[in-house]
Amino acid sequence: MTVIQKATSLLKQFGADQNGTIAVMLGLSALPLLLAAGAAIDFGRYNNAQTQVQASLDAGALAGAAAEDASDAERVKMANTMFDANWKASGSADLSVKASFKVEEDRLKSTAEVTMPTTFMALAGVGDLTATLSAEVGIAQDKKAEVVLVLDYSGSMWETVGTQVKYIAMKDAATALVNDLAKTDPDKVK
Repeated sequence: MTVIQKATSLLKQFGADQNGTIAVMLGLSALPLLLAAGAAIDFGRYNNAQTQVQASLDAGALAGAAAEDASDAERVKMANTMFDANWKASGSADLSVKASFKVEEDRLKSTAEVTMPTTFMALAGVGDLTATLSAEVGIAQDKKAEVVLVLDYSGSMWETVGTQVKYIAMKDAATALVNDLAKTDPDKVK
C-alpha cells in the first residue's frame, strides 16, 4: 500500500468515525454560548443602571418642582442636590452620569446620560452601553392635586393576611384615606 492510499484510507476512517463528535460540537459552541450568557449579564447590569438613573432623575425633578417660593436657579440647585444624593446611594455611583436640570414654562425638565462599560460584550467589540433618560415635572402652582385610586380585585387579593382578606383591607384603607382627606378640607375633595 502506498503512502497516498494509506493517507486516503485514514482520512476516510476519520471522516466516518463518530467518536468524540459531541466534544467537538461543544467546543465549537462554547464561545458563542459564553458570550451570550455574558451579554445577558452585561445587559442586566445596564438595565439596573438605567433604573437607578431614572429613579435619581425623578427624585431630583420632583424635589426641585415641589420647592415652595423658590427661584428657577434654586429649583435647579435643589434638583441637582437631590439627584446627586440619590445617585450616590444607588450603589452605581462608579458609572459615568451626566445630569442636567432646567426650568421652562412652569416645568422642571431634566435629562441624564449614563455610560456603562461592558465586561463580556467587550469581547465582541461592544465596549460600553449608553442610555439617555429624561423626566419632566410641573412646578407646583396652587397646590391642588387630583388623586385617583385603582383598586385591585385580582385573584391574589382574595388571600388572607393576618385576620383579613387583602381586598377588604385595601377597600378599608382607601375609604379611610378619602375620609381623612375630606376632613382636612371638605370643599376640595370630590
